[in-house]
Amino acid sequence: MIGKIRRPRRGLLAIGVALAFVAAGCGGSTSTPGLPGGVTLPTIPGGGAVGTGSLSQGIAANLDTLNSYKFTETMSGSSFGAQATSDSSGTTISGTVINKPDQREWINFAGSQFIVIGTQEWMSSDGTTWMSAGAAVSAFDAYLPGKLYGTWFDAYSTGYQAAGEETQNGVACIHYKGNSSLGNMYSAIAGVNGTFTADLWVAKDGGYPVKGVLAITASAGGQGGSFGYTLDVTNVNDATNAVAQPSVDAIPT
Repeated sequence: MIGKIRRPRRGLLAIGVALAFVAAGCGGSTSTPGLPGGVTLPTIPGGGAVGTGSLSQGIAANLDTLNSYKFTETMSGSSFGAQATSDSSGTTISGTVINKPDQREWINFAGSQFIVIGTQEWMSSDGTTWMSAGAAVSAFDAYLPGKLYGTWFDAYSTGYQAAGEETQNGVACIHYKGNSSLGNMYSAIAGVNGTFTADLWVAKDGGYPVKGVLAITASAGGQGGSFGYTLDVTNVNDATNAVAQPSVDAIPT
């Protein structure tokens, strides 16, 4: 799309919301939307090695060794029951990451878009009108898969066991399944009846997360809620992956 960079007059609120998400993502514990009482999920230590019985922590860092990839993450939460609130929500984060030959990122957070190239960044509320945001800040890394993967999978790594080999998103993977200890631990610490189911696929070559699906449900006192998180990593090292710099002559769609 061809156009001129102009000062956005509308849509800055959406960018502000996205920045608030970054700030929240840089904190410690994670409060789960939709669950009774604003339950905070526990963190437990992990161990093991990719390809053996248990899941290793920190494998999201292996995404940084790829030349490039695309990703999509979704989060959703809801409440139900006699006193259900209106906190049902859904969020999608998607983007393209270029690691080599230079660092470039394009991120779409619920419609607000960000481009980071080296130490410079740009923001847009509609993907058409861009404004320069000066030097990039590390907080934007909170949008990338590693941050949420660490929250929802690393924190529970000892509860995963290898369940065979499968292909996901065109990549040969080891399939890990969350075991019953996850649900039991969650129920005991949260003080509510809960279930926790999760599946994760890790690339056999490179040891990076390829696909993850997680679901939590809980109930207490006639109220209940659910939370879901999904991750997909696609187009790994695809030569067509690209992130272009917005300019007065060319605005990427």
